[in-house]
Amino acid sequence: MAVAVRATMKTLHIALLIGLLTPIVGCTLDLDRAAGWQSIAEQTEDWQPLIAGELVAEAHGQTSYCVHKTLTRNIYVSSFAAVAAWQDHELSLSIGPPSGLDATTSCSKLGSQATTIYTSRAGAAPLRLPANVAMKLDAGQQLRLFVRAVNTSEQTAVSRATVRIETLGAQQVKSLAEAIVVGPAQLTIPSGVVAATGRCALSHDSFLFGVAPHVRPFGESLFAVAYSSFSGEVVLHEGEGRGAHSLSQPVPMRAGEVVEVSCDYQSGSNHTLQMDPSDLDRRCFATVYLFPAAPEGNFMCDEK
Repeated sequence: MAVAVRATMKTLHIALLIGLLTPIVGCTLDLDRAAGWQSIAEQTEDWQPLIAGELVAEAHGQTSYCVHKTLTRNIYVSSFAAVAAWQDHELSLSIGPPSGLDATTSCSKLGSQATTIYTSRAGAAPLRLPANVAMKLDAGQQLRLFVRAVNTSEQTAVSRATVRIETLGAQQVKSLAEAIVVGPAQLTIPSGVVAATGRCALSHDSFLFGVAPHVRPFGESLFAVAYSSFSGEVVLHEGEGRGAHSLSQPVPMRAGEVVEVSCDYQSGSNHTLQMDPSDLDRRCFATVYLFPAAPEGNFMCDEK
């Protein structure tokens, strides 16, 4: 059976594209050093910082901020990892046309013109792309890193967050990857328990290799499944959100085959919410990673 599947997978018409893809202030507590927490991305020389920022978080409070950085060269990313000052950090990285100066600012959500490419929580495993596959970040585009941090300590603390990457040279890249968002365009959350569902029919033959679940507010869990003529029904994620993670093996999909995302919600009162991928407080969707990338791009996919 495995031999037959491998032979059939070779019939996928996938074009291989070569060459694409602060110091402490006052009595502020430096939890970055106090926690002594490190990820694999801090310990390995192959990892390099892509974007980083920091902001003071009040004691027993939540803070959110955005870091903007315009790219000066093309970058071919083969792995992403999140590094943060302490565990209660949530990061979301997007890319799009420049929308202002490169700076760190307080914010509540990402820009609406940005395409989400990576999300994670502090301490989560890195997102690794398949061999010779990379996500291309184009020179002239602006990165936007959204950070939400919860300071549970008794003192004001500095929130520091970094997205680190591993890269490939252009000549090493055989296929470009992309991230698409799958989920319902509108959330209606009545009192009690309810499920919200969105579907996406893929635009081209491709391989799925990673997923990042997003479920807020009142969200209990997210279920993402791919319906593949090669592999059958494949569960991509089941449970609460935990940032981007790689699949155990790529899932081959033909054009027109479907990825479905559903979220279970529980609420004590009625809530009708418009789904907005840029708003991290109004969401039921999964970022699905696949290759090769569609030439026309396909950020948000919601088909009933």
